[in-house]
Amino acid sequence: MKKIKFLLIDPPHRIWDILKAWIPSPGCLQLAAYLEDYFNIDFMDCTLNKRPWHDLEKKLREERPDVVGISIGCTYFTYDGYNAASLVRDVLPEATILVGGAHPTLNVEPGGYCCPGC
Repeated sequence: MKKIKFLLIDPPHRIWDILKAWIPSPGCLQLAAYLEDYFNIDFMDCTLNKRPWHDLEKKLREERPDVVGISIGCTYFTYDGYNAASLVRDVLPEATILVGGAHPTLNVEPGGYCCPGC
């Protein structure tokens, strides 16, 4: 049986250079460790890339994951996460998009959606 391709991302966001790669998204890493027996898991920390939006789009087009999980670690990164979700939707209209982290978990809209355009 073919495993579902699942990409977890820490989306491109404005971050001070001193904090780049300081700590990958702990939520993504924990989730990846738990799910690796059930899914074909990949993780992309976009804060490490010189051209993060371009590199994320390239990865989406080349690998075509079935599910994309986006980490929004704090409220400050909310719109960056939503922009990443919009990019995923544009490139992979059939993909399932999951958004997690403190902000989306606490701000779910009626009907279960917290991300415009997802």
